[in-house]
Amino acid sequence: MLGSVKKFMLSVLMTLFIASLIVFDLSSNVLYSNMFNILLWGAFIMVFVLEKDFEIPFPDMILAYFIFAMFAIASVFWAVNFDLAYDSAMRLLVVIINLVVLYIIFERYHLEKTVLYGILLGAFYNFLIAFEVIHVSYEIFEFGRFLGTTGNANKLANVMLVSIFASLVLLSFGITKLWFKLYNYVNIVLSFYIIVLTVSKKAMILAPLMILLAFSWRYLKLKNIVLFLIVLFVGYKISEQYLDMDYLSTVYELIDKRFSGMLDTLHGQSGDSSSEDRSYLISAGWDIFANHPFFGYGLNNFRVFFEKYAHNNYIELLVGVGVIGMVLFYSIYFFIIRNLYHMESSKLKRYFIGMIVVLLIMDMATVTYYNKLILFVLLFIYYLADVNQRRSH
Repeated sequence: MLGSVKKFMLSVLMTLFIASLIVFDLSSNVLYSNMFNILLWGAFIMVFVLEKDFEIPFPDMILAYFIFAMFAIASVFWAVNFDLAYDSAMRLLVVIINLVVLYIIFERYHLEKTVLYGILLGAFYNFLIAFEVIHVSYEIFEFGRFLGTTGNANKLANVMLVSIFASLVLLSFGITKLWFKLYNYVNIVLSFYIIVLTVSKKAMILAPLMILLAFSWRYLKLKNIVLFLIVLFVGYKISEQYLDMDYLSTVYELIDKRFSGMLDTLHGQSGDSSSEDRSYLISAGWDIFANHPFFGYGLNNFRVFFEKYAHNNYIELLVGVGVIGMVLFYSIYFFIIRNLYHMESSKLKRYFIGMIVVLLIMDMATVTYYNKLILFVLLFIYYLADVNQRRSH
């Protein structure tokens, strides 16, 4: 009885903590997310002490991230701007603690699915805002682009990519409850819709790519196709009745403008300001990195030169912690891919591979080395692939 209570408490806190990373992502709201984080730590420590099992595992992925974090934290001693490096170093310490706590909870209580439930809950809150079911006190639009709870359209689009992944994985587990299966189909459709509202170029490219990478005719079932078509049809009818078609027309114009600008930039012509700015940051960042290629200028010190972050994880790491730091960070992907290689062929494996490819591409347009949500998803993939590998042997 006591064991089930502990498991239920950790399950609820895990789900709420993951959801809080999405719902309370704004700097003005991050205090609430931190509160859920502390509550989770508190409950974990209580259970940890009561069980008197003080073994702390350090699987390959977490060990790799720990080594990267220690090197990145050490960079405060050679950083151009100590404060910028120190602030980011403290973030990494929190991430390390969370990775260890989550892994132990996965291993001992098999609560890894709570990561997916938390993602769905956070995405659902953004759906309510988008459809004006609830109203918030902060700005949810910028230049016609939907910001949701994150304050950044591109960041919200990344959340919706992860939300689609969460539903695909849950559906692959063979959900028995019809209402939950239907909801996951709805979640996929609505996540695509929110991505369109954010007018995020990379998400509109990567979301279909993730589906295509994971697609296999072998796993298609007629009942699932029928369910998905029903959801699409009902969604279309609801959209005709309740959506602001004038606003959607504006969104379409923004999408056309941004993609046209991106193509112009790729062809060396004058494109949209966003694409040109990102292209400049990559080029200029590469030039600066070449002067200190091994150790970089210190964690988060890309801002010293450009007063903004790189919008590219590879360049951000190269400038901040050099080749050594970047290789150490991406070593976590080596251990995940190793586990996936030994994983038995299945729909789940295809979803995992698709998500890894998407995340590696996504890093060309965003910074993720301290992003808790992304790192927890990576840990989830690593853990399940490892469990599958152990069972098969």
